[in-house]
Amino acid sequence: MNAQEIAGTVFTFDEATDCLVLKEAGTHGGVNNVRILRASAVRAVGHAQAPPGPQERGAAAALARSVLGPLPHVDLARAEEREARALRQARADLAKVGVGVTREAQALFDALAKTMPCEWRQQQRGAGGGQQQGPPPQQQGAGAAAGGGGGGDGEIAVLECVVVRPPYGPGDCAAMPGAEAQAAAGAGALERVRKVLAAARARLGLGEAAAAGAARR
Repeated sequence: MNAQEIAGTVFTFDEATDCLVLKEAGTHGGVNNVRILRASAVRAVGHAQAPPGPQERGAAAALARSVLGPLPHVDLARAEEREARALRQARADLAKVGVGVTREAQALFDALAKTMPCEWRQQQRGAGGGQQQGPPPQQQGAGAAAGGGGGGDGEIAVLECVVVRPPYGPGDCAAMPGAEAQAAAGAGALERVRKVLAAARARLGLGEAAAAGAARR
């Protein structure tokens, strides 16, 4: 293979990837090209001009400081707050992903969550036969989900007053226990959830027939 001669200024060298990064002059002023080379592919290195000595380097550094000025102050408290806010948002987004639910069930959750606050809930049998809250266990197969109505399917809590149980049809919506939840659901929340859910099922091709079939499985 014929050797290729490349002229440019060394921008950096990455030891982790053993790559050399060169900065080359662009096609017009103010624009530069960046070329990345594997160091093992470089056969020889030459200098187009003698490297600057200590005095030249010092003068260049002084000029850069005078032009650029001091580095701006970094507000660590503000940076930490931005990090904490990003982590809170990431946790909130993660809580919207059902564990062990099917693609169809998650799609219905997402449709409800576009206009109403929602969260995944799961009722699991405790050792003493009582009910306890817990995350949905992992499920296998597409039949489990969309909602086979099995014990591992998650429930969707909407508006803190309506619960949607598998197989996630309009008829599977009910008011949560408690006087406040019952009143809120009766004030129109329950009907609103049913309408949004019916529209989402129709858009996804999961009509009432699909819901009935899932319940029979």
